[in-house]
Amino acid sequence: MSVIDNIKARKKERVEALRKKCEFEPWGLEFYLSPMDVSEGVALDGCDETVAGAVEMFIVRCKDADGKPIFKETDRNTMIAETLLDDVKPLVDMINAYDKAESDLVKK
Repeated sequence: MSVIDNIKARKKERVEALRKKCEFEPWGLEFYLSPMDVSEGVALDGCDETVAGAVEMFIVRCKDADGKPIFKETDRNTMIAETLLDDVKPLVDMINAYDKAESDLVKK
């Protein structure tokens, strides 16, 4: 196996082992979180703690059962215009809690 094959295999293994199903009832949203890869980290780099930054997080991190993004780039403006502020914090907290738990697991 090449190094690239090893990288891909490790990602697949970690995603399968650490993927977590989440639900946000007010939206009827069922989504999955898995370890963040470099492309997601780059996409979120520089996002601040604003509603726009939270919406970017939803677009990048919320995946369906097949690992495909639930939200499209074209959903961004609608989500910014229509998302209630009190819906943002619980979703951000859910994603951040997963990331912290996954990060703590990696440190062990």
